[in-house]
Amino acid sequence: MTRSPRRVAKSVAACRDPAPNRAIRTRVRDLALALVAIAASCGLHVAAAQQPAGPLVIKYAGTLGKIDESGVVRIGHRENSPPFAFLDKNRKPIGYSLDLCEIVVEEIVAELGKDVRVDYRPVTPENRFDLVTSGQIDLECG
Repeated sequence: MTRSPRRVAKSVAACRDPAPNRAIRTRVRDLALALVAIAASCGLHVAAAQQPAGPLVIKYAGTLGKIDESGVVRIGHRENSPPFAFLDKNRKPIGYSLDLCEIVVEEIVAELGKDVRVDYRPVTPENRFDLVTSGQIDLECG
């Protein structure tokens, strides 16, 4: 279907007429204001419902909960696996794996918001996973 030039001109003139456009703009503006008012009133109810009654207390579960209660992180380490984990001349566990575990302990301290003591326990390749699953150590760094 082709449009005649007269029909096209009439359509263009109708679009340029400010009266119909003004009515549409007014309706759109009124609708937008109504939506904003509804959203604002819903938001106020949600905000009021989410106000805590008292101080927020986080309860941790599992290993992090146990560390939070005891204040101790028990780290399993190998005694003879250089450069990952081994004992220095003072019998202190050192190595690349223990450096990584030290970063994990720093993150635990940051999460709990309190200091924790680190307890090092020697492990072997044979018993290290059993010690983790039994809960005798919290983290294996060997």
